[in-house]
Formats: sequence, structure tokens, C-alpha cells
Amino acid sequence: MRIEKQFVTGIARGLAYYAGGVVLVWITYLLFGWEYAHAPGAHHMVGLLVLVIGAVLLIRRLIGVLAAPGDPHNKGALLVHALAVVGFILFFKLFILNGALKRDTGDPATSKTTTTSLRRAY
Repeated sequence: MRIEKQFVTGIARGLAYYAGGVVLVWITYLLFGWEYAHAPGAHHMVGLLVLVIGAVLLIRRLIGVLAAPGDPHNKGALLVHALAVVGFILFFKLFILNGALKRDTGDPATSKTTTTSLRRAY
């Protein structure tokens, strides 16, 4: 199987977009920090903006692939945008919403933080 140069170029441009987004989020975090931990910081908003624009680019590339199925550049970029957007949705659903990440719920019976601090107190 031979991979066309235009397909690789599409993948590279898609990866460059998300790499630039990661760098922009990192610079935003360095500049503004995250002062209030109970609300999203500026870097979260920039990351969300990168993902929203990535979703728009995904739709644009999907339309491009349907309009011109022979264009390998669109197929490469579509692959990267689809992986990024679907990957974020799966991460958000599986880890954040389903509670796979440990959280302090405030319940003393299940809270690891509270039970550890209570053991030290006695």
C-alpha cells in the first residue's frame, strides 16, 4: 500500500494545527495562570476554542471529501480532525463525566482525603 504525498501533507497540516493549539494553550497558561480553581481558566477557554474550530474544520473537510472524493489532502486532514474531536469527546465522556478520575465528594465514608486526614488527627 502506497501512501500519497498529499495524504501525508493533509495529516501534517492537521497535526500542525493541533500542535499550534497546544502551544497556544501553554503560553496562555504561562501568561494568565489559573487563579480561581473552581472555574475554568483562560487556557481552558483557548483549548475549547481550538477544539470548536477543529470541529468546524472537521465538518469542512467532511464536506470536501464528499464533494471531491479523489482529493487525498482532504482525507488526511479529515483523519486528524476526526481523531482529535472524537478523542476529546471520548475522554470527556469516559473520564470526566463517568467519574473515572477520583474526586473528593465530601462524603467522609468515601472521601480519601477526609479519611486520611481523620486518621492523622487521632
